[in-house]
Amino acid sequence: MPALLLLFVAFMNNEPAELPKLISGAIIVLCFVPFLIIQWISATQPEPALVQATRGDLQATPWEVDQIEIRDLSDNTPVALLNTHIHEDNAHSVITSLLILPDKEFLICGKANGTIQVWNLDNEKLAVEINSIFHPIVSVAVHTETKTLLAVSNTGSVSAWNLEGGEPILLQQVKPDIPASIRFYHDIDFHMESVVRKQFWYTIIEWTAVCIALITGFLSIIHYYTVGDVSTPIVGTALFFSGLIDAFNLLSADHLINSVEDTVRFIPITWAISRTFNVSILILGTSLILLKRNKLKQSSHRSEIRFLAVVAFIFAMIAYAIVHICSVLPELPQAIYLDGRLAKRPWDILPLALLLLAGTVVFPRFYRKYPSLFSYGIFLSVVPHLATQIHAVFWSSQVFDPDFFAAHSLRLLAYLVPFIGLILDYNRVHEQEATYQETQQKLLIARSVQQNLLPQSAPKMKGIDLAGRSQSSDTVGGDYFDYLQLGKNRLGIVIGDVSGHDFGASLFMAQTRAYLRALSTIHDDLSDAMRELNEYLTNDSHTHRFVTMFLARFNLESQTLDYCAAGHQSLVLNSDKTTTIIGPTGPPLGVMEDGLECAVEQIPFKPGSILVELTDGILEVKNEEGVMFGNDHVFSILNEHQDKTSEELVELIISTALEYSDQPVPYDDMTVVVMKFQK
Repeated sequence: MPALLLLFVAFMNNEPAELPKLISGAIIVLCFVPFLIIQWISATQPEPALVQATRGDLQATPWEVDQIEIRDLSDNTPVALLNTHIHEDNAHSVITSLLILPDKEFLICGKANGTIQVWNLDNEKLAVEINSIFHPIVSVAVHTETKTLLAVSNTGSVSAWNLEGGEPILLQQVKPDIPASIRFYHDIDFHMESVVRKQFWYTIIEWTAVCIALITGFLSIIHYYTVGDVSTPIVGTALFFSGLIDAFNLLSADHLINSVEDTVRFIPITWAISRTFNVSILILGTSLILLKRNKLKQSSHRSEIRFLAVVAFIFAMIAYAIVHICSVLPELPQAIYLDGRLAKRPWDILPLALLLLAGTVVFPRFYRKYPSLFSYGIFLSVVPHLATQIHAVFWSSQVFDPDFFAAHSLRLLAYLVPFIGLILDYNRVHEQEATYQETQQKLLIARSVQQNLLPQSAPKMKGIDLAGRSQSSDTVGGDYFDYLQLGKNRLGIVIGDVSGHDFGASLFMAQTRAYLRALSTIHDDLSDAMRELNEYLTNDSHTHRFVTMFLARFNLESQTLDYCAAGHQSLVLNSDKTTTIIGPTGPPLGVMEDGLECAVEQIPFKPGSILVELTDGILEVKNEEGVMFGNDHVFSILNEHQDKTSEELVELIISTALEYSDQPVPYDDMTVVVMKFQK
């Protein structure tokens, strides 16, 4: 509980970086819980009931290890002493249950090694011996009319035989007129409460683990549709079918599936098969993801769905094959050995070895390639899985012993770890998505503000056709253009490119625009305006950002173009069809703190001439061969389409550059301003 409380506090305090460490600590702490369960079971274990049988004045009680004393209660004298140790080669086995039949002719004896003996009390000889159960017999019952013998082992399983010949009888074939209290969990004289209580706790623990595994499988599909990470549903599908195997195992243990022929050996052997299946398909699923990592990253959503369907079908077929084979085999191999060997359940050594492989090689690599709380949970679940198998292999000698419950409690914890990781990972992704949506909303507002800073329409001047457009590569950008009214028959056109195209660049662009608008009303000399603008920008940016700018002033009366180019160039298609590349005349703004020299130059601009101001997002765009768009493509567009309007030329230049790069959105901000001096 303290470990879980620590996780909850960290989760509520939004400390995702600390969650893996906290989860690791919590799992290590929780691994010690089964030892407390062992102590609790041992402390609450009831005293074993006195094994005896009484019928009228005849009483049978165990004597020494494996002998039975028959005593006449009327005069309290011994009548017979039966030695149940028939086979000298076998180890001695204590007597665990006794029953005298109503006619006092036969005595039924159940032993700790699973043997059932039927003794004829008249001649004191063994009539029938049955050796098909490998767990202690805690209760026996006989239906005298049908000569049906039923025995209950300490696992809660019920088996039936013909009393006269000792042939086994399927429970489905036992006549329905036999009372249900005899057919299942018979408890008349021999205190079956302990077995029923253990069976109840076993069912609760197992079904909890099964439900967690099934829910994890479903949530992994939801996680995939939310996040798009195909690794999660593959591992989740593996856990889902592991849960189905465990469910079948539990249904058989609770006698809710009647198709199982050999329930005594079925339960322990299917535990080993279930553990092997669980770790095997987890290794298979994560290995498939690692092997197909590059292909999965490049595959479409439909391809991922097909891949998931194929993986799920393979897992389902394996699970079905295991269930079918275990159900129809007439005899399953023995799973528990009590002959003093170190590994009491050797079939569980294989999943133990596979877990060591998964925990040291496969799962760590999977977590490094696909880091998430879910993949970390898969990696971390190896710890309780290993503890589970250690309990099962080396310490659990029979079903429902303390180590049996410790193993199953740890297996529940092993299923719970990925489930918690998936929940935390889903919540973290949900929070990230909410933060992303909030950020996008803010950026859209910023984009709207930035777009409103750009001219919505061009100023009117006789003979001038003017248009511009700026297309950001992201939500906001660092390019801008503007028109300045510099007096009668004089028009200013400016284009700027701030370094970067992020939110900071957009703010720096807004500052540049505001400064220049104010300075253009003060300084008539373009060079003075640029010099003072550089001082302001240098103080604001501290040389972290800079701006390239082309500032032009068109004089309608003199038909000239004065320009001051700070690290920026522009293009002119002259009226005589010649081309001119103008600028730069000085360094970019914001780089030199003092004494910026940005000269003003003048060129004639006659009717029929076209000025194109543009940023490097147009000129430096590359095609598949890595060749830049360059000035030549722009001049080619101007020569071929000089009859088009300025607005049409702007759209044509941007669309041609995008088509040249074969990209739907630009890699860098694209800004174009076109001014035509019409004839």
